Amino acid sequence: VVLSGVTESHAYVLFDRVGGHERWGDAQWESAAARTLGETLRRLHVEVDVNESWQPPGSVGTSLTDRVNAAVAKASHELHTSGRRELMGVLTDAAAVVRETSPTVGATHGDVTIGNVLFDVDAESCTLIDWEMAAQFDGYFDVAKAELWLFQLFSPLFSLPESSVLAVFRTAYGASPADIRRIQAYKILQLCQMVPRIERLGPYSSWKRRLDASCLDHVESVLEQTICECSFLSDPL
Repeated sequence: VVLSGVTESHAYVLFDRVGGHERWGDAQWESAAARTLGETLRRLHVEVDVNESWQPPGSVGTSLTDRVNAAVAKASHELHTSGRRELMGVLTDAAAVVRETSPTVGATHGDVTIGNVLFDVDAESCTLIDWEMAAQFDGYFDVAKAELWLFQLFSPLFSLPESSVLAVFRTAYGASPADIRRIQAYKILQLCQMVPRIERLGPYSSWKRRLDASCLDHVESVLEQTICECSFLSDPL
């Protein structure tokens, strides 16, 4: 991290610039990318100083609980609108876990997707771009987003097993076994929005640029896998 601050109500963090390479399918590069991103997010969440002004426009003073409640309300609306009400119980249980476990509040990027993380040719360094969603929030939201939007949504591109990549990423970030529960809950919240969104609008542009397979089928598979891994669900599907 080179510099951080707020300009025109938008938070930003500047990194050393890298070119932006993708070598998915190369096991050594995949492992390095997972390690580098984990280490980078940990530095962001721990080392960057934030204050109440480090929030998206219009959300200054909004508490972590308020933001979680807003995410749950948005996912609930998506599920009801799309007719996927069978996921409401899963969503409710995930929201309860997020509310009851301890957050690690700090600077967060908010949109750690495959298009917003640029790696150098050897994946030994990376840059995060597009800070529109940056905020003072729970770092494990970033971790969950990264797991979904780099290592699970695009796992068909990988040569390494998804579980191996996630293990490297979590170790580099410093996530403990107890933290995994919170990460899983955040992923459930996001997936409950992603499934009806894809049904309504079609695959994400980042998916269409990289893969020809069904985005919806894969995201539903990731949701099913995540549900199976969650021990906190009272009524798994």
